[in-house]
Amino acid sequence: MARARRNAGRTVRAGSNAGSGGDAPTEPPDATGGEDGKMPAVVGSEAAFNRFIGEARALGKAPICRADATLAYHNVTVGSDWVLSREAELKKDLPNVDLEPIRSLPELGLALIFAASQVDRSNNSSGVLKALQDEARPLRTLLLSTAHTAVAAQLIAARDVAHIRKGRGSLDAAKDLVNLVALFRKHAKALAGKTPVTAAHLERAAELGTQLQTMIVPRGGGRARKGAAGDAAAADRDALFALMKQRHVLLWRLGAWLAGPDGIEQAVPSLQARYRPISRAKRAEQQVKRTTQAAERATQRAKKIAEKPPKKPKK
Repeated sequence: MARARRNAGRTVRAGSNAGSGGDAPTEPPDATGGEDGKMPAVVGSEAAFNRFIGEARALGKAPICRADATLAYHNVTVGSDWVLSREAELKKDLPNVDLEPIRSLPELGLALIFAASQVDRSNNSSGVLKALQDEARPLRTLLLSTAHTAVAAQLIAARDVAHIRKGRGSLDAAKDLVNLVALFRKHAKALAGKTPVTAAHLERAAELGTQLQTMIVPRGGGRARKGAAGDAAAADRDALFALMKQRHVLLWRLGAWLAGPDGIEQAVPSLQARYRPISRAKRAEQQVKRTTQAAERATQRAKKIAEKPPKKPKK
């Protein structure tokens, strides 16, 4: 087995498309972004954009990126964290693999979010912004009124809600959505079964809050991008996503090496994968099932060996 793993390790490099199975790992983490399986909101980074854009542009013209940048960020963060948690094992078995592209993936994700936000600003005039705000407004009302009710019932602290309620304007309302989602998730146990707010409400509120923050231009901010400037912003977004996909190939291959075919999708999710969280009971059930199946295969092999007629001694 050790020899097979060393030989397979020579093929692990950026740009390859296949993975190498390894020994069964400890149970990989769920690709959900948190204990409740929902993605926290993330704001892009201009500094990260400046770091990666030169290398991304050098790749040449890239296909149009239609991916959810925030989802891609969370998935590469989950995957890179899991792979790097096994760094000692990788250095031992695959000493020639460069892990820097793996370490860079979360920051590259922030760069992609920032680039996507610049493209979104060029599309505000199409009515997309208004439609999202119309959807966000009643959702914010639901969350905020429910939070006040929870304060009256002494389930959460009044100061937490008062802090969110401060401020005015469209941009502040978008931030309120993100903060309210964080509040409900923080007090999930105390609020369980006591409010009309569902997991779907929280997921959509987080998505809307994040997206609106990237689209709303602050008072005194730059004008929306149009024409050639908008095209350039889209090209940068596409180039950064192409760079992310290139590095994700290496991440996936290393994950497949460590987790094997049964664990790769949980250990290193694809860029646009959405997973529901797996409970501890379900995970234990899956482990028992795998152990039972392995024992059955071993029993079948032993039975075949026992039934095989012995070889006749040579004369």
